[in-house]
Amino acid sequence: MPDRLWLVAGLEPASAVAGTGGKASFTERYATLRRATVAYAPPEMLTDDIPDLRALRMSPAIDVYAAASTVYELIAGVAPYEAAPGTSGTSGSRKKTRDIASPYRLKMDTRPDYPIGAHAPGCDLTQLLRREPDVALAAAEQAQQLGLEPDSEELRDALAFVDAQLFDVVMACLSSHQKDRPEPAAVEAALSAFCDHYAQNVGRSLRGEPLTPCPMDASGRAVRRALMVGAAVVCGVVWAVVVVSAALLASGARVTATLGSLVWSGSLPGIIAALALALPDIAGVAAGALARDRRSGFLQGVLALSACEVPVLVVAACSVFSQRALMGGLVAALVATYTLTWFLLAMGFAFELPVSAPRRTKAQMATPLAGGAAAARTFGVPVEVSSDSISTTKEA
Repeated sequence: MPDRLWLVAGLEPASAVAGTGGKASFTERYATLRRATVAYAPPEMLTDDIPDLRALRMSPAIDVYAAASTVYELIAGVAPYEAAPGTSGTSGSRKKTRDIASPYRLKMDTRPDYPIGAHAPGCDLTQLLRREPDVALAAAEQAQQLGLEPDSEELRDALAFVDAQLFDVVMACLSSHQKDRPEPAAVEAALSAFCDHYAQNVGRSLRGEPLTPCPMDASGRAVRRALMVGAAVVCGVVWAVVVVSAALLASGARVTATLGSLVWSGSLPGIIAALALALPDIAGVAAGALARDRRSGFLQGVLALSACEVPVLVVAACSVFSQRALMGGLVAALVATYTLTWFLLAMGFAFELPVSAPRRTKAQMATPLAGGAAAARTFGVPVEVSSDSISTTKEA
């Protein structure tokens, strides 16, 4: 699923422009009083009888709605408000938009059903994952770590729970009023976050941990990223000052190093002191950057940092400087550079931690339910069951 979403998150399919890099959208540039494809068009495109119509049709909110309709169809196999295959088309909010008298009134007065994804109860997970290579890779990795079978119900439930993040984004974009739809930049940020954290969230879902959220508050995420970048710059500057100052302080100092039967005495070059301080930190940052996710990056980075720091401390402990104060200064510099690098690694991990997100809880089902009711039970959503159909609604 995540690989399909980049088409909507980064490109401009038809009139949908979730990501335009700050440029005016297709709708803003070429708005006309035109009809549109009913199944994908927002309500304001389906009537000529509302105030400020031209202004409404120049809004990027039209593109947000169209993009969400496209993603909805990728998820559910049908466009919003279209009848699901094998149904009468008259239950819940899914009605055939081409067969009713007023598509505008339908979209203004009702909400589309909460989408039912491919990982809903009853799916053949083994066959399904063969058509989803990215999802299969993430699922296999996480299932192997936890000793689960690749076709287990536990894994299917975890995938369905992660999918619900995407469903929430899509439903927000399908609001009937423009003012209730998120901004294009916020949609792009949410879809990108969903794709970037998909594998990580599958693991979190299996372990019962809060998911890394896909917030549609682009400004909040931007503030967090700006704070992280600013703190990283400050750490880098302080680290460089400490390394250069310690190297200049130690340059030319008389030192005697004794390692067993090996004895060396002479002047300490400043470049050697600088490398002794810098190399462990560089190794730690490199190990963290090469990890597959922030959690592993933090652990691998700290491990590499500590492993490289130990030999430096051993050599320092076996060395005697002509000036005792110089030894104390070098040890203080080692502690300072280690602390700054650890803080940098920890900050990168903390940036990806969930601020507020749901946890998955196991749901026991006495009997299999079809379609929306099954997914609703999985996600803890209220279900309405009628004699001829099952429909679901998700609480705000």
